Parts: sequence; structure tokens; C-alpha cells
Amino acid sequence: MAAPINLGLLYNFNIIFPFLLVWILVYAVLGYTKALGNNKALHAMVALLLAFMAMFSPIAIRSIQIMAPFFVVLMVFLVFFMLAIMTIGIEETTVMAAVKKPENLFIIWWIAAFVLIIGFGSFFKAIAESGGVPGFAEGAGTPTTPGGEIPASGQEEDFFKTLFHPKVLGLVFVMLVALFTVNRLASSTS
Repeated sequence: MAAPINLGLLYNFNIIFPFLLVWILVYAVLGYTKALGNNKALHAMVALLLAFMAMFSPIAIRSIQIMAPFFVVLMVFLVFFMLAIMTIGIEETTVMAAVKKPENLFIIWWIAAFVLIIGFGSFFKAIAESGGVPGFAEGAGTPTTPGGEIPASGQEEDFFKTLFHPKVLGLVFVMLVALFTVNRLASSTS
């Protein structure tokens, strides 16, 4: 049956999108930071090599595919936020100057924290979907006792399941929000 939006054919290009994303982002970061000097050809070559390396890693491809929608939502939110502020009559340069002030640096830290949480979350989800970390299969590389018995590893597995459970991660997030709130309130009173 024909659909008005048939995106099934785009699935064949699922490697190209992460490749282009890595290539463009690495090139932009190298060009902005001037980490390798001002040679744009060197920046393009390093970015191209890193994009090829990412293209041949299924975990990197899958983690980029998982995190891309979150970054799109974050960017749309930031654009709409800027539009809402500009609707009231405040110019973009005024907003950027206010964000760059040292006392308002926490905004950049919050955005960086969200980016890191999204990145780590998608990376660990991609690892979990692929069956875990290679080399840590059942019985592979596990220590044995002198009798040849393999000690039970269920406790380690349960520990990591508990540590990365959504409720525990939510609690950690709420505690971090509380920490930064108390820190911000305490610093503004002095």
C-alpha cells in the first residue's frame, strides 16, 4: 500500500548519515579550536579518517542513530527559546552576551550535561543492544577456582542493572538538579 511518506528507502542510507555527521562535526570542531593549526586540508583529512573509522564500527553507528533524535529535539528547543526571547524584543546579541557572562555560565554547563547524558546513554544502549561488551561473554575470561569452578557473576550483573535502572538514573538526575540549585542559591546570597 502506498503511503504519503514512505521512509523505508532511507533505511538503506543508515550508514551515510552518521558518516556525514561525524565528518562535519569533527571538521567544525577542528576548525573552531585550531587544534591542528590553520591547515583546512589537514582538518578535512583527519575528519574524513575519523568518519571512516566510525562508519566501520556498528556500535558507533547505532549510538549516533540513537542520539540523533535527542539532539534534534534539543536544537529545536534552543531555536524556539531564542525565537520566544526575540519576540519580546530582546536581540540575539544581548542574549548571547548575557549567557557568556561568568555568573551565567551555568547555562552552558547544563547544556553540556544534557549532551553528555544523551551521549553516554545512547552509547550504553547501543552496547546493550549489541549483546554487551565483546570479550565479556559467559565464561570468557572469567577467573576460576583451583577446582575449576567458575564463581557466580550474577551479583555483578545485578549491580550494573541496578546502577543503570531508569529510576536510579532519575534519582541521580534529581539529586544533581538539587545540588546545582542549592549551589546557585548559596552563591547568589553571598
